[in-house]
Amino acid sequence: MGMLSQLKYGIDWSSMGTMFLRIAAILLCLVVHELCHIREKNHGPGFYALLERYLPDWRERKKQLFMN
Repeated sequence: MGMLSQLKYGIDWSSMGTMFLRIAAILLCLVVHELCHIREKNHGPGFYALLERYLPDWRERKKQLFMN
């Protein structure tokens, strides 16, 4: 099926699940980040405390976003 999908559309559709999960992870981080800005307008200690509360693994997620 992989070769057929590549030939038909020029896209390897089997990798779309991985791409979707990566996009979902990026959107989650973005939304939580911006929601934290509703209460904390800058990137001070209060902002990071709030971010830590709602997204405790934000540091690891941030690393993952900038990896290949």
